[in-house]
Amino acid sequence: MKEIPFPNPQPNEILFKVEWGGVISVDEYTRSNLHPNSVPVPFTSGSEAADVIVQLPTDPDLLKDPEYQARNYKARDHVVVVCYLFWGCFTGVVLV
Repeated sequence: MKEIPFPNPQPNEILFKVEWGGVISVDEYTRSNLHPNSVPVPFTSGSEAADVIVQLPTDPDLLKDPEYQARNYKARDHVVVVCYLFWGCFTGVVLV
């Protein structure tokens, strides 16, 4: 096991705390190197998780974006994060 530093969000990122992780067929295919987007081992699994928003973005341009505003995110909101493109939903914290 390797300890990594706690992530430092960029101004356009949201920091999530992972509460629960779901194991689905994509996780098994990736672990078995059968998924087209498989990553080299070792890696942190997890393609979906139930999370809590810890920190919101601070980028003024993003905060003014109508699509972002329509989502009405707030700190401590419960959300689902899908990590198909970057895996690692089981890390404890996720940056998006």
